[in-house]
Amino acid sequence: MFLGYHQAHISKDRILQLPADWQFAGHCVLTPGFDKNVLVLPESVWKGWVRQADSLNLADTRTRLWRRMLIGLAAGAVIDRAAELALSEHFVHMLGAETVALVGQGNYFEIWSDKNWSAQMALLQAFRWDETSGLVLQPAMAEVRRN
Repeated sequence: MFLGYHQAHISKDRILQLPADWQFAGHCVLTPGFDKNVLVLPESVWKGWVRQADSLNLADTRTRLWRRMLIGLAAGAVIDRAAELALSEHFVHMLGAETVALVGQGNYFEIWSDKNWSAQMALLQAFRWDETSGLVLQPAMAEVRRN
């Protein structure tokens, strides 16, 4: 499982060292994320996402756009036994940073530039849990987002 937050560095050879406790080696797929990040999915998880995408209505413009992003911009990769992931130049350029945040999401993980992860953390801290409504934006942050 991919759990927790880890800071990592992309080497000059575009190699990303993954945390040892993630203990995954094998084929995976990289694809642009929804929040200016990169998603890394083991091949078995990726196949499930594609099956889900295949079940959506292609007449819907949003479905076609989502499929283009998820499938059309994806690339295969391998995480080796040393827990190293070689990134394509495209994804390194997309991230735009040598120091990145690796954020576990259970059966996949995300790669964020430090700048974008900091913005994401600020957004996460702006929410609170309300027993009646669920997750709600703090009033002060809602005002900031409106401006």
